[in-house]
Amino acid sequence: MLCVSVGVAQSVELASQIDHPGLYSKSANGDSQLPILSPDGRFLAFASTADNLCTVGGTNRIRPLIPPAMNVYLRDRQEGRTTLVSANYLGTGGGNDNSWPVAVSTNGQFVLFESAASDLLEGDTNRANDIFLRDVVGGKTTVISIS
Repeated sequence: MLCVSVGVAQSVELASQIDHPGLYSKSANGDSQLPILSPDGRFLAFASTADNLCTVGGTNRIRPLIPPAMNVYLRDRQEGRTTLVSANYLGTGGGNDNSWPVAVSTNGQFVLFESAASDLLEGDTNRANDIFLRDVVGGKTTVISIS
């Protein structure tokens, strides 16, 4: 469970909630950590091993890995919507290794993250952590720095 303290009133809210509470379980089924808020506080990027925070391709649950990989998610706190950021290039789920958020743009369109996954872009064979930029609106991931 990931809770964040927000605003002057210091209210606390659950950030790692799922989009479809009736579809799977009622709470995240993995650990969530490393919260990063957009400058205006609307968008929250975070890492989680949970595979039930959102769906891919409509209603398909994210494919679980054993051991579970840490994926990056973006939560739109205003719309109540969670999106997988560290999606594999096939669009079938998260990456095959751990990913961590670095920054999120004010409008929530772009998320910068680090990843050890080798399946975020086709042809990633360097077996090292890379820095990626995900255009959440356009659904495109670009490698920024190659280790």
